[in-house]
Amino acid sequence: MIGIERPDPKAPKGAAEADAHTQQSALPDGALRSFDNLWRSVFLAVMPFGVVALVLGALFEGPSGQRTAFDAIAYPALAAGMVLLELLVLVWPRTLRAAVSTAVAGTGAFFVAKLVLLLFFLPVGVDAQHQMTETFFWVPAVYLLAFVLPHGRAGRLLAATFTGAVLALSLAFSLMPALRAGRIGLVYALVEMNLANSVQLALTFALIGLKEAYARASAERHLAQRYARQDLLTGLPNRRALEADLETLIGGRDVERAAVLFVDLDGFKVINDTLGHEAGDGLLKLVAERLDGAMRDGDLVARMSGDEFVVVAAGLRSRAEAGDVARRIFAALSQPFSLNDSELGVTVSIGIAFLPEDGDDARTLLRHADSAMYRVKRSGKNGLKYYSPDIDASMERRGELERDLRTALREQQMALAFQPVFDMRDGTLVQVEALLRWYHPHYGVVSPEEFMPLAEESGAVVAIGGWALEEACRKLGEWRVEAPGLRVGVNVSNLQLAQPSFFGSVVKALQQAAIPAEALELDLSESIVRGPIEDVQGTLRGLRGLGVGIAIDGFGAGFSSLAHLRDLPVGTVKIAREVVQDLVSNGDGPPFGLATLEAILGLARHLHLTVVAQGVETRAQYDRLLALGSTLGQGFFFAPPMPAADVAALVARGGAPTMWGRLKN
Repeated sequence: MIGIERPDPKAPKGAAEADAHTQQSALPDGALRSFDNLWRSVFLAVMPFGVVALVLGALFEGPSGQRTAFDAIAYPALAAGMVLLELLVLVWPRTLRAAVSTAVAGTGAFFVAKLVLLLFFLPVGVDAQHQMTETFFWVPAVYLLAFVLPHGRAGRLLAATFTGAVLALSLAFSLMPALRAGRIGLVYALVEMNLANSVQLALTFALIGLKEAYARASAERHLAQRYARQDLLTGLPNRRALEADLETLIGGRDVERAAVLFVDLDGFKVINDTLGHEAGDGLLKLVAERLDGAMRDGDLVARMSGDEFVVVAAGLRSRAEAGDVARRIFAALSQPFSLNDSELGVTVSIGIAFLPEDGDDARTLLRHADSAMYRVKRSGKNGLKYYSPDIDASMERRGELERDLRTALREQQMALAFQPVFDMRDGTLVQVEALLRWYHPHYGVVSPEEFMPLAEESGAVVAIGGWALEEACRKLGEWRVEAPGLRVGVNVSNLQLAQPSFFGSVVKALQQAAIPAEALELDLSESIVRGPIEDVQGTLRGLRGLGVGIAIDGFGAGFSSLAHLRDLPVGTVKIAREVVQDLVSNGDGPPFGLATLEAILGLARHLHLTVVAQGVETRAQYDRLLALGSTLGQGFFFAPPMPAADVAALVARGGAPTMWGRLKN
């Protein structure tokens, strides 16, 4: 892969464990090897000193007259064991932990056995205190080896066990009068040795703690660096890593041509909706594994977001070779996936862009490959397209908008504008309608007519609509301090209404803003009314029972089902702009606008519905609406959609539109 450090999937994930080995195991392979190499170097440097000490002890025990049979066997055996361990670690580095554990245990066992011999089986002619001075001078080696042991928990255990064993033997000897008679000096020596052992044990624990803290800090640093570039679900490089590595590839001198393949799973949303998100995540992992396994050694596989993957194939000589890479992808994903004890087939749409002819920077190449992929989507999916300049610009824009819509809320690109609704008889501000605006970093202001269908297709409308509801209620709570009767209308999509949590989200928004339910009106599109209503009927009735208003938006422009209008708890109909426009612009043709408006007003009177005329733009429309008995109006004739600050100013000056003075004359 291109500049990507791939983690070991079997490595433990915890970076906050207390044990240093667990901390190290959470590191990427390179960092883990550096830790092992450090402790291996320390071990290899320490062991020769132990071997030399044992050899010298064996040589000088004889001339001192203090040699015992135990010394004659133990010293050479322990020295030979250390040499073997040294060679073992030198030849097979992976045996480090076992070798250090063996060295600590063996050294500790030697000192404990020697102490048992001196205290309870003292040979004739041997000076115990002299032996202790010579032998136990090297006791700190046990604690040093315990510190070197990479496994911190094992190091603590071995050091504590050795200290406890020496202490237990010392107490046993001191409490047996027959043994200690005439050997009081030995008791004092034992006290001093145990005090020294206690200090060394405390220091060992402290040093192991520092070692673990260092390992933990290093683990967290390495993990932060890795996860900043890695997709946590699949383990592949993420979008940030992809763009950085692609820029590195573009700036290099070794690669003249490369292909960027944008791979999108077909129908993934259906899989998520029917099998659940856990199954969807499992499928993405399996797809990532197959993609990664199907690519050449020099290719980069990354996950962009959602069900989108990117393959960067470098060193290609022709478009045909890029087609071969795409065919490998199709072949790798053609076999069914085993998921939740069932077989699942998957198809993909692939778009390809080339370096340098289709772009000379990472973002352009990715955008063009994405556009080519969307061309496949629109032509039936499960296929391959190459980018070409004649790709419809609107398709490229649509693909980019759909992708960027997923992060628009998080990057604070969404905002609300508010268009007032006035009583056309006296200019009273009655309500404001919250309208979504998307301030895209590349395209500028994107209208809801363009991005809301994309949001509904992708499911992003649920999060966006939830944010709009809370924000509109929050703003209304501020304005109602000066305008207690003001209400707000918020548009709601079919997908939002279908969510089981929608009722609770409305109640939460009202409570957070501290406004009554009567101050909120939910505007439903006509498609909700003309479609099946069983799934939303209970939710709407529950909200209406709280006092929340229900309105039908754009009424009269589509194919409204009057039976469904009867069955839903609707309190307001908002006449579509097209109907209002036809009032005075029909020329010599049939008066469809007038007839439609009269029918709606008559229906509203019989059903006791409030009527709002939308899209009022001229004085003639205003006069005709008033003459027909329509009282509430909204449109550019009164006021355009405005930011929240302008609504606050409008409320502060009494709520009347600026042109109201002219209307009264």
